[in-house]
Amino acid sequence: MDNTPKQSFFKRNLVAIVMIPFVICAHIGWQRMQYVEELVPAHERKIVNVAVEAPKKVIGRVLHTIFPSDETEKPEKK
Repeated sequence: MDNTPKQSFFKRNLVAIVMIPFVICAHIGWQRMQYVEELVPAHERKIVNVAVEAPKKVIGRVLHTIFPSDETEKPEKK
């Protein structure tokens, strides 16, 4: 039996192919469970999911570095 490039790719990367979607689904599931009142009362609920918010902050900082805003020069509204 000859190993084709496609078969060897799947054989070498099987763990990543399985685990990356699993981790993504686990984060989505955790976030949805936070809003089930029977599982997590409102006073114990975590509002911010770090796995979702951290990439947003990193992307925002990178974009701000590339395209700086001129907010420091604008006068404040009264």
